Amino acid sequence: MARIAIVGCEASGKTVFMSALTDFYPNLVPENSASNRFAAFAHRQLRTLRQWPPATNPGRTIALEWSLRDSKGETLADISMLEFGGETFRAAFREDEGSSRRQAAVKELMDYLSAADFVIILVSLKELLRDDVAVADAEFERSTEALWVTRGLIEFIRERLPGAGVVIGLTQADRYRDALAAGGGPAAVFAARWPRIRAVALDFPVVEIASVSATDADGRPAEGFRTDGILPAMREFARQTCGDADELVKELSALREDLDAYADGREAVHAPISGDSAYSSRVRKFSRQLAAVVRATAITGDDRSRDIGALEAALARHEAEAKKRRAKKSSGGRRRKSRRRSRPVVRRVFLLTLLLALTVAFANEYLPQGCISASCMRVISKLATFGKTDLPMPLPTPATNAAPVAAATNASPAEAVNQTLPPPNPVNPVNPVKTPEPPSTNHEPRTTPLRQGSGGQANHEYRLWRDHKGGVIKAKWIDTAKDGKSITLETEKGRRIRAVLHKFSEADQDYIKSRLKLQ
Repeated sequence: MARIAIVGCEASGKTVFMSALTDFYPNLVPENSASNRFAAFAHRQLRTLRQWPPATNPGRTIALEWSLRDSKGETLADISMLEFGGETFRAAFREDEGSSRRQAAVKELMDYLSAADFVIILVSLKELLRDDVAVADAEFERSTEALWVTRGLIEFIRERLPGAGVVIGLTQADRYRDALAAGGGPAAVFAARWPRIRAVALDFPVVEIASVSATDADGRPAEGFRTDGILPAMREFARQTCGDADELVKELSALREDLDAYADGREAVHAPISGDSAYSSRVRKFSRQLAAVVRATAITGDDRSRDIGALEAALARHEAEAKKRRAKKSSGGRRRKSRRRSRPVVRRVFLLTLLLALTVAFANEYLPQGCISASCMRVISKLATFGKTDLPMPLPTPATNAAPVAAATNASPAEAVNQTLPPPNPVNPVNPVKTPEPPSTNHEPRTTPLRQGSGGQANHEYRLWRDHKGGVIKAKWIDTAKDGKSITLETEKGRRIRAVLHKFSEADQDYIKSRLKLQ
């Protein structure tokens, strides 16, 4: 928030100007006890007793802190006013021996000025329009010194406060309106009476100030006086810190038309909007300028409630639209980023699964029985389903603990080890129960039951069986199908294999024929 400093020589009207501020702004809130006492005392002196506030004692300083609020209670400006005597102001910018006196008060004044964002320099029209011929030597010397210290203040502002706003206010304008009108206005009168000061302050605006609108015949504040005569200085403060309110409203109206057009999918009227990012940037600019208009209006007291209400409604609409567009864009960006991250993972899993599947197929085709364990097969199956990735070929089913029955196939005996049939129905040796078999849907030829050799015992002879590809398994012969084309073998671990007879070597085929002759 901007800090306002009010300075001037003695009898320049500082105390009356500060009293008029507290009277004109009902939302000027005191921020310390000294400010509260000053406001109460100023109101009693001006309104009740109709007397001018007394001059401040030389060497004494009182820090007054105020905050100017809007209708919502938000701070628009911090007004820091230092109540000090004119002698202190003179001592701060003189170059003679007197500048060393009242050092504490001078230091406090200089600190007060150094922290200011906006400076109001008050000059009394009575002193400015003084007739140098008619005045006494003491008054002439004081007027000459006031001119010099005012120049020192201007140079201080340029060197120490290069970014601060400044306005020169000519006080007691209610008494000298005719002289101001005859001289061409406050700026012309100031340049004519103090040309040397005006030469070093050409860029500083000069305004007239009437802290009290009227006085009575005795020179006291008149009954029912107004304090709106301070507004020229406060309007300049609003213009330099917020911007010209009229120009801001025009810019906001044009900006609103462009935002409405973009939100409705139409072409912009004044300045094109390239996309959603530019749209959000324009909405933020709209918000900043509208806040400046609200602040300037509260400072100047102008009635812009209708314009501000319409602009606030437009701002609410476009802020909601910009937020929705940002959320949509952010959501789409997250989805695309998630897909970009997930694709390499799925690709790696797919390639790894394909490699393992090819390895298993190669092992089943060319390696001996038992090289690929059941746990390895389960791991491969889980990898195949990770990330919903389908394998290019089916994986073999892991073996179970129960002894399966091999199905007849054209595969070799070594390949047939991994192709199993459901286990036979268990038989209760104590209380056997015959379970009816379901109708068979298998159209394979029925096998001939194993015949008993001498002594009633089945043949348990294990031997090595070799297929036509060179694969070797150790098993015993169980039975042969009726058509004689396939046989059933049983390994040492109890796994039964059904295989085509002509896939075996000639020695194995001769063995089967010899066993059948013995039966």
